[in-house]
Amino acid sequence: PASLDDFVVKVEAAPGAVDCTAQAGGDLARRIKGVIGVSAHVQVMAPMAIERSQGKAKRVFDTRPR
Repeated sequence: PASLDDFVVKVEAAPGAVDCTAQAGGDLARRIKGVIGVSAHVQVMAPMAIERSQGKAKRVFDTRPR
């Protein structure tokens, strides 16, 4: 059904990692599905691409329409 929620998990590749980001993202998505039973869209970003917290961390962003 189109009413199901979905979510994106953004992770950083390890520094010096060879071009295996697509495989790593797929592996992580399968592990998330196996552990919590929910499908996730995994985006593997370049090292240091995700902004670091400057105080209280905000790690969850709810972008669903209200």
